[in-house]
Amino acid sequence: MPPLTASGVPGLQQPAASRIGPIAPPASTELPRLEDAQPQADSGVNQQAAASKPNRSLFNTIPQVDEAKAYFEERWKPPEGMEETLEYSLQIDEKGSIQSITPMGKAAGDYIDRTNMPLVGEPFVSAAADGTTPRIRVVLRPNGRVQTFLENATN
Repeated sequence: MPPLTASGVPGLQQPAASRIGPIAPPASTELPRLEDAQPQADSGVNQQAAASKPNRSLFNTIPQVDEAKAYFEERWKPPEGMEETLEYSLQIDEKGSIQSITPMGKAAGDYIDRTNMPLVGEPFVSAAADGTTPRIRVVLRPNGRVQTFLENATN
């Protein structure tokens, strides 16, 4: 049997990559500072358009999600000593009133009377323009932070 070469196969040349010389590092490996990389200010027209739009994300694609967040941000005051995060699933009817409230977990059920949750049947958010009935998740954190997102919207 013939002796093996560096590549491990008799008579086969080494791959081209091993014959390339060392690659020089870039002249500078330092990244720009974040404040140096900030985008240029938008024109007044773009700023005005952005200011008139609610802050939308993947999770709040309808205005009722933002309205629910604003409602709880004004009213949510965590009870002293509370350490649990509370989550609720709110079914909204076509008029924007609370249809049902589902506490997500034992702590959410125990603390529901201290959340300033609107009552079933009470107007809560604006009516959906397309007649849908959204289900909105509300997350109330012990540090006072409020999060809301759309669970689903059905006709």
